[in-house]
Amino acid sequence: MTDDNWGSWDDDEDDASHSIGDDESIESDLDALPDDVLSETADLDDDGVSEERDVAGDGEHDPGHTTLTNPPGTVSVTVDLDGRVHRFELAPETARMSEQQLAEEIRIIADLARQQVRSEVREFAVEAARFTGLDPVSMGESLGKIGMPSQTEYEAMRSHILATRYYGASD
Repeated sequence: MTDDNWGSWDDDEDDASHSIGDDESIESDLDALPDDVLSETADLDDDGVSEERDVAGDGEHDPGHTTLTNPPGTVSVTVDLDGRVHRFELAPETARMSEQQLAEEIRIIADLARQQVRSEVREFAVEAARFTGLDPVSMGESLGKIGMPSQTEYEAMRSHILATRYYGASD
């Protein structure tokens, strides 16, 4: 095949406009989106915390991961079913935070996400016990003793943390 069939190609064509080290900041196509646009997979609660519900994009909640985003929208943490951090995402605004502030924010959101997934696993186990004829109350109590909060306990913990940390309420 010749250049006549395919035309010429110059791989150096736009190198000047993409050189690294220029004083201009690099912009992303995502910068064109309005700041208030949320991911299709996120639900923003009344308290400003975003919880990812449709990770797979198929209309179903992905039981393998839970993602929680802080009210300012600067830190998102995804945890696995066992509570381990799967990934975290940071907004550009976090560059203005000190290392200690950022670490604390990631830790708090990761802990909340971990407690959320534990409460979901507990709820599933209690329902499975009910379905199989076991005593769901004793199952729930046993799981509570090993640090798996009920949905109500998780919501109370989350509300307390959000109220004191983000909305200025005192203990």
